[in-house]
Amino acid sequence: MQADLVAEATQCSPELVRQIMRQEHLIPCQPRPFRVTTQADPEAGAVIPDLVDRDFTAQAPGVKFVSDITYIHTWQGFIYLVTVIDCYSKKVVDWSIADHMCVELVSDALKNAATSTLINRGAILHSNHGSQYTSDAFRDQVKALGMRSSMGRTGVCWDNAAAESFFSALKNESVYRIVYTTKVQAKRDVISYIEGFYNNPLPPFCFELSQAKRSPLQLPTSTPNSIRKTIKTTVRNLHSSPVGEVRFKPIPSNRGGV
Repeated sequence: MQADLVAEATQCSPELVRQIMRQEHLIPCQPRPFRVTTQADPEAGAVIPDLVDRDFTAQAPGVKFVSDITYIHTWQGFIYLVTVIDCYSKKVVDWSIADHMCVELVSDALKNAATSTLINRGAILHSNHGSQYTSDAFRDQVKALGMRSSMGRTGVCWDNAAAESFFSALKNESVYRIVYTTKVQAKRDVISYIEGFYNNPLPPFCFELSQAKRSPLQLPTSTPNSIRKTIKTTVRNLHSSPVGEVRFKPIPSNRGGV
């Protein structure tokens, strides 16, 4: 809250914000403890290196991605969300939602991402050691897209901090505030958060989007979608010159069966 106000040029101290929140009976969201839920495949995971080494920055779009799975509780049972995030803009370039954790869940997310965003040849896809990511079918899909698989250690959330941070924000700011009676309700709320809040307006938890030095309380003024728009504009300008051609693929209309 205080960081958002500072980003809007409203000068205030953290204590003043806490005092006003107490007066207005506003309760901040408290993160829940991290729990290890990954079912690892030690044999397959042992041959996949960690190409990221906790460096979740990128010098250009489409060269480094992170992906992970999380679960969301409803009265009808769990639904599972997979996201693919570009480390350059921190945009959730695509996602997949289903009521199962089969390999098709992560496969659909990556297929959607390949259709909706630029993926450079040799790009890194970083994930955990979940059996879905280490499956032969998914690894073949990654190779077919010209990407390289990368994995952190099992149960160490910092090795995939970019993906875990997004899930933490999603749950603290939306999921944990709502009791979902149906799976459809949960799907709609999650999609609304990703496309209506995170990818468009300035997210309060946004990572640094450039190498410029900032004060500890200063947040970036760009959003994932605004950065993507700037890149597209630059590419179009380059396209009008005789330097080569770059094309962006259309965004699919059907994702996660929603």
